[in-house]
This record gives sequence, structure tokens and C-alpha cells, in this order.
Amino acid sequence: MVDIPPGVKGAPGCVEMESMSITILPSDRPVPASGRRRWVIAAVVALALVVGGGFVVMRLHGGAATAAGTGALPRAPRSPAGSAALAPLDPASSLAAARSAALHAGSVHVTSDSTEAGSPPQHYDQDSAVDNGTQTVTVGSAAPVRVQVVGKVTYVRGGQSGLVATLGFSAPTAATLANAWLKAVPGVEGYEGVTEGVTLPSVLDELNLTAPFTVLPRSMHNGHTAVGVQGTFGHDEPSTIGTVWLPVDGAPLPLEFTATGSTKTLTGTFSGWGSTPATTAPTGPVFALPTGTGRTS
Repeated sequence: MVDIPPGVKGAPGCVEMESMSITILPSDRPVPASGRRRWVIAAVVALALVVGGGFVVMRLHGGAATAAGTGALPRAPRSPAGSAALAPLDPASSLAAARSAALHAGSVHVTSDSTEAGSPPQHYDQDSAVDNGTQTVTVGSAAPVRVQVVGKVTYVRGGQSGLVATLGFSAPTAATLANAWLKAVPGVEGYEGVTEGVTLPSVLDELNLTAPFTVLPRSMHNGHTAVGVQGTFGHDEPSTIGTVWLPVDGAPLPLEFTATGSTKTLTGTFSGWGSTPATTAPTGPVFALPTGTGRTS
């Protein structure tokens, strides 16, 4: 169990914790023709989400994770000898432990929503595993688009308005391919754009928080008592602040993630760790994904 002492930033009468430095190598996802980048999560997990450890996940350096994804959140070294006070939560080690726990669990259900000034809201609902996943994307009032990743093959299907709003199809092409399964493989133009953010590692890669970190006081999130690790979410705007919430008891599997910038917001919830169903290839006719396809959301 983790207790947040008065000395941690964010608690009453506090003093700032010593700053910690983490180097995270962000995931470079293709920028669609529209120039807009999708905020997600298929967001946990901000976790390595936040952490990247190198979520799916950022390359994280520093801080030992708990063995095999189990155990309570790590603490910084204890105070000088003779002190009985609990040491504060160590953000770097906790994020590393969260990434380890997420990958050890192997799968998760993620729901997330993002908004951006001047653009329709986006909703994501997905089951993500290590090498497969299913994601449904809805942009504004457009028809939903379903993405299924099975190993190295990605399948896409959606209504006409969804193919236009989510994947940037022209209206004539979308009318022709509406509700048909489309297939993309590595090396084909558009493959990376429709595949990223669906599998668990890819979800983690999109959640990229950088130091300095702040530990937030415990509060209830997704039905659990949790502590938050807050840092800079640097996908689009340097001023965007992201927070990943981790449970104080049990394995440190991410519960929620939020990111707020001057023009964008992102919220994500994680559930069903280790129990989501595997994704299989669709049956029936499958056509090639048109060249030039790329997410516009």
C-alpha cells in the first residue's frame, strides 16, 4: 500500500520533491495529409504509458520495475537511518513498473475520447493485446470505422462517411468500398497509419510523458484508490500536461489517463487487464487498402 506523505508536491503544506529525469523516445507516427495527429490511447496507459518505458511504450531509462509485473508501486530510498517515515512514491520506477505490469498482463480494454478546437470529437473503443487488437473509431457523427490487427496484417471496414472522416478517403472511393473489408500489410502505403495505436505495445508508445514529474495525492479513479504521476505530454503541444493514475494496491496496472493542452483534451480508461478476447481475421471477401490512405483523426 502506498501513502503519500505531506512532503510530496500536491499535498497540503508540501515542499517539492527532488526532480527526476527520464529520457523517453517518442513513437514517430506518420502525419496524415491533413497534418493532424490522432490523440489516443487506445491512451494507457499513460502509463508507460505514461511511461513509455521505452505502452507501448516509451523507451524508459532509470528505475527498476517490479518482478514479472507484480507488487506494489516502488518508493524512493528511505530517509536517513532511524526515520520511520514512509518514503515518497518514486515516479520513474513506478512508471517502469506500470509498463512491465501492462505487458505482463498481455491485453486490456481501452475507451478514450479526444477533442480539438475546430474539429469533431473522436471516440475510441478497443481491445488491445501484444500482437493483435480490435479498435472502433468514431469521428463526430460519421459512421464508425473498425480496425482489426492480426499479427502483421491489418484489416479495415467502415461506412462511407466514416471512411472519409477517419481515413481521408475521397467520397467516390468511400462509396465504392463502404462496408467492405480492406487489407494492408507492411510495406504498403497507409499500413502504419491505420495500424498504430491498436496493439498493446502501440497503445503504450502513444502515451508519452516526460519529466519533470509530479506525484498527485491519492483519489478514486475507475473504482480504485490511486495516485497520479503527472508530466509533459509532448505529442503536439509542449504545454500539454498528462497524468496517469495507478492503483495503490496490487499490480500497478494503469487505471486512467488524461492530457490537457491549450486546444486539445484526451481522456482514457483502462479495464479488463489480461482478459480481453483475441482478434481473428475477418471472413469473406477482402480487398486491398487504397494507396494514400492515412488517418485524419
